[in-house]
Amino acid sequence: MNMYIENIKKLNLPERKKGDTHANYIKRVLLTGHKFNTREARHIGIGNLHSIKPVLNKQQFPFKDERKRVIDPATGEIPIHTVLVIYMTAEQIQAYKRENAQQKPSV
Repeated sequence: MNMYIENIKKLNLPERKKGDTHANYIKRVLLTGHKFNTREARHIGIGNLHSIKPVLNKQQFPFKDERKRVIDPATGEIPIHTVLVIYMTAEQIQAYKRENAQQKPSV
């Protein structure tokens, strides 16, 4: 997975972990409460956010999506075309963390 580390830092996104897939990285971003969009994805080296959506759905990862006009991080402008925006509500984040904490055995 080739991602642009400097652009990740500029957007204040979590650091990439060794072995992260695009889907796993996006999960970690969403779990921080960040709304992630196609323009940000391309800016950090994820070519097609639309192709990640089915992967997250297959993994039954809870998130919401919408189409909006957003700032292009490369130019600082807001183009007229809408893009995919995915995010998790606070309730989804809490429920996901609670479910995963219960699934992990304590040692």
